[in-house]
Amino acid sequence: MTARLTDADLARDLADVLSRVARGERFVVERAGTPIAEIVPTTRPPLPTMREVIAAIGHLTPAGEGFADDLEAVQAAQALAEPPAWDN
Repeated sequence: MTARLTDADLARDLADVLSRVARGERFVVERAGTPIAEIVPTTRPPLPTMREVIAAIGHLTPAGEGFADDLEAVQAAQALAEPPAWDN
């Protein structure tokens, strides 16, 4: 079900409305009784929690011996970039 609220109610209760939207609720915002906007949850998947990130990092294997040396060699082999024209 979509809840209806006025633009004044939205301005006063924005933090609460956004928290409710984050939990899946939908709202129609009205001004003088005319619908002017809809506030709906995003279709983007939620970001992982810190606990999930830490759990994922815990399963990574450390870089092999000599990895830092390999990175330094790659960097040393790169040509220096020309400075942008506006720096001259």
